[in-house]
Amino acid sequence: MIETLRLRTSIKPALKKALLFRGTLIATAGIALLLFAGLTLPVASLERWGLFILGIALLLITVGLLPYKRLTRLEIQPHELLLTTNQEISFFQNRIPRLTLIWSNIEKSAYIDHHSQYGIALWLKNPDPALENTIQKCRQCYGCDLFFPFFSARSYQEMIEFFN
Repeated sequence: MIETLRLRTSIKPALKKALLFRGTLIATAGIALLLFAGLTLPVASLERWGLFILGIALLLITVGLLPYKRLTRLEIQPHELLLTTNQEISFFQNRIPRLTLIWSNIEKSAYIDHHSQYGIALWLKNPDPALENTIQKCRQCYGCDLFFPFFSARSYQEMIEFFN
C-alpha cells in the first residue's frame, strides 16, 4: 500500500481564461482613463486632479490583473494535501505546512464545484479552537468547516479511495 499520497491544486483553463478576460477589461478601463485624462484635460486640471486620476487608473489596472497573477502563481507553486497512512491530512501552502487534521475527526467531506469556486470541503466532528476564525469564514462563504480551493474532483476521489 502507498504510504503517502500528495494531491496538488489544478486550475481549470476556463477559469483562467475568464479571469484574464475580466482582468483585461478592468485594466483597459484604467489605461483608457489615463489616456483620456492625458490627452483631453488641460494642464490646470491635470495639476489639480492628475495624481488622483493616476491613482484611480493604477488601482483599476492592479485590481484587474492581480487575480490572474495569483492564479498563475498557484499553477507554478500549487497548494498540496499530503495524506499519510496514519490517517493524517496535512495542507501545505507555498511548501509551508499550514494545517494537519486526523481523518477520524472529519464528519463528512464533499467536492464543491460552483462556477469559479471548486475544491474539497470538510466538516469536522470536533473543531480545533485555534481554527475558529478560519472555520467561521469557511462556513459563511462555502457552508463547510474547511474548504481547500482549486483541488479537482479527481483529487477528491483519490483522497476518498486512499482513506477507505
